[in-house]
Amino acid sequence: MTLPDSHSVVNRRTFIAAGASLATAALFARPAISRAAAPPRTLQGKVGQLFVISFAGTTASASLLAQLQKYHFGGVCLFARNCVSPAQITHLLRQIQGASSYPLLICTDQEGGEVVRIRNGAPAFPSEAYYGQIGSAARVFADATTTARDLHTLGLTLNLAPVVDVLSNPQSPIGTRSYGPNPQLDAQLSAAAVRGYQQHRLGATAKHFIGLGHTSVNSHQALPVVNRTLAQLEANDLIPFRAAIASGVSTLLVAHVSLPAIDPVHRPASLSPVIIGGVIRKHLGFNRVVMTDSLAMGAISVGTAEAAQDALAAGADLLLIASDKNIPDGAFDAAYQRVLWAVKTGRIPESRLDSAVNRILALKRAYPPAIL
Repeated sequence: MTLPDSHSVVNRRTFIAAGASLATAALFARPAISRAAAPPRTLQGKVGQLFVISFAGTTASASLLAQLQKYHFGGVCLFARNCVSPAQITHLLRQIQGASSYPLLICTDQEGGEVVRIRNGAPAFPSEAYYGQIGSAARVFADATTTARDLHTLGLTLNLAPVVDVLSNPQSPIGTRSYGPNPQLDAQLSAAAVRGYQQHRLGATAKHFIGLGHTSVNSHQALPVVNRTLAQLEANDLIPFRAAIASGVSTLLVAHVSLPAIDPVHRPASLSPVIIGGVIRKHLGFNRVVMTDSLAMGAISVGTAEAAQDALAAGADLLLIASDKNIPDGAFDAAYQRVLWAVKTGRIPESRLDSAVNRILALKRAYPPAIL
């Protein structure tokens, strides 16, 4: 899929209309991928589409609205501090969608259990560990369906779930967020969750790629190192990821974890062309959206701006800079300017940027917002 030339006209109504038809198709099959994209015409606009950011408050501040208008960010990630009631969430999303030149991805982590961002407006279901204990794919599908319907109605478009990590180490910080230690069962339940979300107009995200279930190190604080070969991952951790991909999962989120047996440079997987380009794209054949875990986490030692450049160069599409704590506005600006500079100077080919933007726009069309 290629980007139209600089004379193409952005048609917001066409964008929304195309999305509505794709959402209908998504009720009965895998999300359709539209080729009728109306992407940004400028380099600045295309770079902005890569970023998903977080913000403080339950209303859209003047600063946030100005950022959305200036940078053309691709989406926002909601945390509990942004969500009070259905009416408030709907009003907030109308504000920010109205300020954006292009429909925004609206993301959250509505996993269940301890990771639930919206408690008033969507039911809080149990943790994935609970579903792993009862072993019912039908129950997972039913509850994911309910979550999808409620979040879509509120205006969300992408759930950063399910967690498909295999819990090989009981001391892993993933803990009850995982379905458990059995990769075959994890695969069945993960696939059911993906279908439940995506057949009901909410994109799903398989996370965290890959190996966090083996380590006791929390990537929010430091970089975990997982000494597993690709063959070992194939026999365990990759099983639920393959099931999620086979179910048509729209997005795959890459963790900040070093896999030196696969990439000896000891980079986080989120910044590694060996992991993203080699394992995800070539070995697994996944050609939908690859998203980084938040580039504001402690596992990132090079800084958020450089990490954004490295992640795009490695093959990631969506660059997440989000936290339940305040991130200075300057961090968003620095990351945006760093990526823009890298493309302008040829350090990152514009074709790499274009392929990322094409995937992001396809995701937006497959899961258009109910509120615009």
